[in-house]
Amino acid sequence: MSSKFAGGLFSPRAGTHGQNYEDCDEKTPRPSIVMILPAYLPELYGGAEQQARRMSQALAQRGARVTLIAPRLKQTTAAMEKEGLVRVRRFKLRTWPNLGGRHFDSFLLWCVCVTAWLLRHRHGYDVIHVIHGRLHAFPAVVVGKWLGKPVIVKLGRGGEEHFDLSAVRRNRLFGFFFSTRIARDTTAWVANSQEIINDLRHW
Repeated sequence: MSSKFAGGLFSPRAGTHGQNYEDCDEKTPRPSIVMILPAYLPELYGGAEQQARRMSQALAQRGARVTLIAPRLKQTTAAMEKEGLVRVRRFKLRTWPNLGGRHFDSFLLWCVCVTAWLLRHRHGYDVIHVIHGRLHAFPAVVVGKWLGKPVIVKLGRGGEEHFDLSAVRRNRLFGFFFSTRIARDTTAWVANSQEIINDLRHW
């Protein structure tokens, strides 16, 4: 596997790791980051969603331009809004895009929406950061590969039963294909435990 492990915060600009972007001069480009989530507030209020909110706000406060892309299941949930300095774009689906199986239609619609958005806005972002490497990550890593943009995937849990890529591979409908593409086309990984790192090395 040619992808790298990323420990801590990834900076798309060489030499800016740990730097406050507000201290950059006007000639220094400020990074623009798109974060892709399988679910988000207010429809799901789990640890990953809260972590994504904290991270996106922290990056924005340091001067980065951040957009969150997530699904929405309820018509009443805003399709577009701003949370502080962070833009949020939600696509209406029947159910979560990382489930697969009998919910494959939601995954396909998600692929169309995310691919179209990333291509249309390709000049407006530098890095794609995906929360968890499940099915919903597929369009992001493929478009990132097409456009030559780095794609960073923050993995979820470890262990054969819960490891993201293993869960994708178990999907009966093209699971092997999707898991292989996600593993191959991801630029770097964020793993927060030795168990996850060990699982990833098998790929």
